[in-house]
Amino acid sequence: MQDTGKLMAALGIAGFLFAMFVMPTSVDMGLLGERVVNASLQQRQMLAAIGSAALFLAGCVLTAGGAIVSAVTAAARPATAPEHDRAMMERLGIDRAGADYRYDGFLYGRLSDAVQAAERKAADQPSA
Repeated sequence: MQDTGKLMAALGIAGFLFAMFVMPTSVDMGLLGERVVNASLQQRQMLAAIGSAALFLAGCVLTAGGAIVSAVTAAARPATAPEHDRAMMERLGIDRAGADYRYDGFLYGRLSDAVQAAERKAADQPSA
C-alpha cells in the first residue's frame, strides 16, 4: 500500500508540473504573430492540474494508511521468548529433532504447528 501511494504521489507531482509548465493555454492569432489565450485550453490545463493534485493527495493518504497498518500489525504480533517456548514444549511433551519439532511421532517444521497438534489431541481426549 505504501509503495502504491508513493507511486501515485510521484505521478501526481509530475502531472501537476506538466499541466502548469508544459501544457499550452494560448494559440497563434495568425496575421500579426500574436498569441491569444484560449479558454478551452485553460480549462484543460486546470482540469489536469486538479486531477494531478487529487492523485497526489490520494497517494499521500495511501502512504500514511500503509504506515499505520504496518505499525498496528507489528504491534499486534506477540513476541515469543525462548524461555516461554521451552516451558510450553515441556508442558505439552514436544521435543526438538534438529531444526524440527517432534510430537506424537510426527515432525513439524514450526513450533506453532506442533503446539496446535498437541492442543488438538488434548482437546480430543476425554478429561477424567
